[in-house]
Amino acid sequence: MTPDAMPSFAPALMLLVLLLAAAWGVKWLRQRYAIGGPADAQAIKVVSSLAVGPQQRVVVLELTEPGSQAKHLLTVGVTPGQITTLHSTPVGAPTYAAVAAAKVSNP
Repeated sequence: MTPDAMPSFAPALMLLVLLLAAAWGVKWLRQRYAIGGPADAQAIKVVSSLAVGPQQRVVVLELTEPGSQAKHLLTVGVTPGQITTLHSTPVGAPTYAAVAAAKVSNP
């Protein structure tokens, strides 16, 4: 084969290098300017989890609403086939125990 008949890999190699540099640049910009919010700000956080059977769990989740600091506690039942909401309450709402204690102390 003559050198003219062999394909040139230089354009493909340059494109690969350009794409890798662009990916690295995007990663660096995200870290530098915290694009997408801080890394520790999660919308859903697992507060507690309890196994009630071999494949069943009761899980308490803390949900943070985007754009505000309002938080909710969500209790869900988790099985292999579905997730069921058991209870939901805003964080900081009075609990049954607190209301009952207030009624006992102030008859």
